[in-house]
Amino acid sequence: MTIITTSTRIRSPRRLPIWTLGYFGTIVFANMMLLWFNPLFIAGSAIPPAIFASGFVFVLRDFAQREIGHFVLIAIVAAAATTFGLAGPEVAIPSSSAFLVAELADWVIYSVTKRPMSQRVVISSLISVPMDTAVFYALLDILDPLSLILGIVIKLIGTLVFWVGLKRVEAKQEDME
Repeated sequence: MTIITTSTRIRSPRRLPIWTLGYFGTIVFANMMLLWFNPLFIAGSAIPPAIFASGFVFVLRDFAQREIGHFVLIAIVAAAATTFGLAGPEVAIPSSSAFLVAELADWVIYSVTKRPMSQRVVISSLISVPMDTAVFYALLDILDPLSLILGIVIKLIGTLVFWVGLKRVEAKQEDME
Protein backbone atom coordinates (compact mmCIF):
# COMPACT_ATOMS: atom_id res chain seq x y z
CA MET A 1 0.00 0.00 0.00
CA THR A 2 1.34 3.44 -0.93
CA ILE A 3 0.65 6.36 1.35
CA ILE A 4 1.05 9.76 -0.24
CA THR A 5 2.38 12.28 2.19
CA THR A 6 3.21 15.91 1.76
CA SER A 7 6.90 15.44 2.46
CA THR A 8 7.86 12.35 0.47
CA ARG A 9 7.92 11.79 -3.23
CA ILE A 10 6.49 8.44 -4.16
CA ARG A 11 7.47 7.00 -7.49
CA SER A 12 6.76 3.34 -7.89
CA PRO A 13 6.83 1.86 -11.37
CA ARG A 14 4.44 -0.87 -10.23
CA ARG A 15 1.73 1.53 -9.11
CA LEU A 16 -0.91 3.11 -11.26
CA PRO A 17 -0.28 6.89 -11.47
CA ILE A 18 -3.62 7.85 -9.93
CA TRP A 19 -2.92 11.59 -9.60
CA THR A 20 -1.64 11.78 -13.17
CA LEU A 21 -4.67 9.95 -14.52
CA GLY A 22 -6.93 12.23 -12.49
CA TYR A 23 -5.08 15.26 -13.85
CA PHE A 24 -5.39 14.05 -17.45
CA GLY A 25 -9.04 13.08 -17.02
CA THR A 26 -9.99 16.38 -15.40
CA ILE A 27 -8.44 18.38 -18.25
CA VAL A 28 -10.28 16.36 -20.88
CA PHE A 29 -13.55 16.40 -18.90
CA ALA A 30 -13.39 20.18 -18.38
CA ASN A 31 -12.80 20.69 -22.08
CA MET A 32 -15.66 18.42 -23.06
CA MET A 33 -17.93 20.43 -20.75
CA LEU A 34 -17.45 23.31 -23.19
CA LEU A 35 -19.32 21.25 -25.77
CA TRP A 36 -21.88 19.72 -23.45
CA PHE A 37 -23.07 22.78 -21.54
CA ASN A 38 -23.92 26.36 -22.40
CA PRO A 39 -22.19 29.17 -20.52
CA LEU A 40 -23.74 30.34 -17.28
CA PHE A 41 -24.52 34.03 -17.13
CA ILE A 42 -23.67 35.62 -13.81
CA ALA A 43 -24.38 39.35 -13.57
CA GLY A 44 -24.31 39.50 -17.37
CA SER A 45 -20.92 37.78 -17.77
CA ALA A 46 -20.55 34.44 -19.52
CA ILE A 47 -18.90 31.77 -17.37
CA PRO A 48 -18.13 28.44 -19.06
CA PRO A 49 -19.15 25.54 -16.78
CA ALA A 50 -15.74 24.02 -17.50
CA ILE A 51 -14.31 26.56 -15.06
CA PHE A 52 -15.82 24.60 -12.18
CA ALA A 53 -13.94 21.43 -13.13
CA SER A 54 -10.75 23.14 -14.24
CA GLY A 55 -10.30 24.71 -10.83
CA PHE A 56 -8.91 21.39 -9.64
CA VAL A 57 -6.51 20.95 -12.56
CA PHE A 58 -3.73 23.10 -11.15
CA VAL A 59 -3.59 21.28 -7.84
CA LEU A 60 -3.85 17.89 -9.54
CA ARG A 61 -0.85 18.88 -11.69
CA ASP A 62 1.19 19.47 -8.54
CA PHE A 63 0.29 16.01 -7.26
CA ALA A 64 0.92 14.47 -10.67
CA GLN A 65 4.36 16.07 -10.74
CA ARG A 66 5.11 14.59 -7.31
CA GLU A 67 4.02 11.24 -8.70
CA ILE A 68 5.85 11.15 -12.06
CA GLY A 69 8.28 14.06 -11.88
CA HIS A 70 8.83 16.23 -14.91
CA PHE A 71 7.13 13.61 -17.08
CA VAL A 72 3.98 15.53 -16.12
CA LEU A 73 4.71 17.64 -19.20
CA ILE A 74 3.85 14.57 -21.29
CA ALA A 75 0.45 14.40 -19.55
CA ILE A 76 -0.18 18.05 -20.50
CA VAL A 77 0.58 17.34 -24.17
CA ALA A 78 -1.48 14.12 -24.11
CA ALA A 79 -4.49 15.94 -22.63
CA ALA A 80 -4.20 18.67 -25.28
CA ALA A 81 -4.00 16.09 -28.07
CA THR A 82 -6.95 14.16 -26.66
CA THR A 83 -8.98 17.35 -26.40
CA PHE A 84 -8.15 18.22 -29.99
CA GLY A 85 -9.26 14.77 -31.13
CA LEU A 86 -12.48 14.72 -29.11
CA ALA A 87 -13.59 18.35 -29.11
CA GLY A 88 -11.96 19.81 -32.20
CA PRO A 89 -9.96 23.00 -32.68
CA GLU A 90 -12.69 25.38 -31.46
CA VAL A 91 -12.26 24.02 -27.94
CA ALA A 92 -8.73 22.64 -28.10
CA ILE A 93 -6.96 25.80 -29.24
CA PRO A 94 -8.22 28.17 -26.51
CA SER A 95 -8.03 25.49 -23.85
CA SER A 96 -4.62 24.13 -24.81
CA SER A 97 -3.16 27.61 -25.21
CA ALA A 98 -4.40 28.66 -21.78
CA PHE A 99 -3.31 25.42 -20.14
CA LEU A 100 0.09 25.54 -21.81
CA VAL A 101 0.84 29.06 -20.57
CA ALA A 102 -0.55 28.53 -17.08
CA GLU A 103 0.62 24.96 -16.55
CA LEU A 104 4.16 25.78 -17.58
CA ALA A 105 4.16 28.66 -15.09
CA ASP A 106 2.68 26.34 -12.46
CA TRP A 107 5.29 23.68 -13.25
CA VAL A 108 8.18 26.16 -12.93
CA ILE A 109 6.87 27.62 -9.67
CA TYR A 110 6.19 24.20 -8.19
CA SER A 111 9.60 22.90 -9.33
CA VAL A 112 11.71 25.71 -7.89
CA THR A 113 9.78 26.33 -4.69
CA LYS A 114 10.98 24.05 -1.91
CA ARG A 115 8.28 24.97 0.59
CA PRO A 116 5.76 22.56 2.15
CA MET A 117 3.30 21.10 -0.34
CA SER A 118 0.38 23.21 0.90
CA GLN A 119 2.33 26.42 0.30
CA ARG A 120 3.51 25.30 -3.13
CA VAL A 121 -0.07 24.55 -4.16
CA VAL A 122 -1.26 28.00 -3.09
CA ILE A 123 1.67 29.93 -4.59
CA SER A 124 1.54 28.14 -7.93
CA SER A 125 -2.25 28.44 -8.15
CA LEU A 126 -2.28 32.15 -7.28
CA ILE A 127 -0.03 32.78 -10.27
CA SER A 128 -1.21 30.21 -12.81
CA VAL A 129 -4.99 30.44 -12.31
CA PRO A 130 -5.28 34.12 -13.33
CA MET A 131 -2.98 33.49 -16.32
CA ASP A 132 -5.05 30.52 -17.47
CA THR A 133 -8.36 32.30 -17.03
CA ALA A 134 -7.25 35.45 -18.86
CA VAL A 135 -5.81 33.57 -21.85
CA PHE A 136 -8.75 31.17 -22.05
CA TYR A 137 -11.40 33.89 -21.86
CA ALA A 138 -9.54 36.12 -24.32
CA LEU A 139 -9.34 33.32 -26.89
CA LEU A 140 -13.04 32.51 -26.39
CA ASP A 141 -13.76 36.24 -26.78
CA ILE A 142 -15.61 36.44 -23.45
CA LEU A 143 -13.01 38.37 -21.50
CA ASP A 144 -14.41 41.17 -19.37
CA PRO A 145 -13.37 42.26 -15.88
CA LEU A 146 -16.29 40.60 -14.10
CA SER A 147 -15.98 37.27 -15.93
CA LEU A 148 -12.25 37.27 -15.26
CA ILE A 149 -12.73 37.86 -11.53
CA LEU A 150 -15.52 35.26 -11.30
CA GLY A 151 -13.49 32.69 -13.24
CA ILE A 152 -10.45 33.18 -11.03
CA VAL A 153 -12.48 32.97 -7.82
CA ILE A 154 -14.30 29.83 -8.95
CA LYS A 155 -11.01 28.11 -9.84
CA LEU A 156 -9.32 29.17 -6.61
CA ILE A 157 -12.12 27.52 -4.64
CA GLY A 158 -10.75 24.22 -5.99
CA THR A 159 -7.31 25.17 -4.69
CA LEU A 160 -8.81 26.05 -1.31
CA VAL A 161 -10.46 22.62 -1.02
CA PHE A 162 -7.13 20.85 -1.58
CA TRP A 163 -5.23 23.32 0.61
CA VAL A 164 -7.44 22.62 3.61
CA GLY A 165 -6.84 18.88 3.21
CA LEU A 166 -3.09 19.36 2.80
CA LYS A 167 -2.86 21.54 5.88
CA ARG A 168 -4.59 18.81 7.89
CA VAL A 169 -2.18 16.16 6.61
CA GLU A 170 0.82 18.37 7.37
CA ALA A 171 -0.49 19.11 10.87
CA LYS A 172 -0.90 15.38 11.56
CA GLN A 173 2.63 14.73 10.31
CA GLU A 174 4.01 17.44 12.59
CA ASP A 175 2.13 15.93 15.55
CA MET A 176 3.67 12.53 14.77
CA GLU A 177 7.22 13.91 14.71
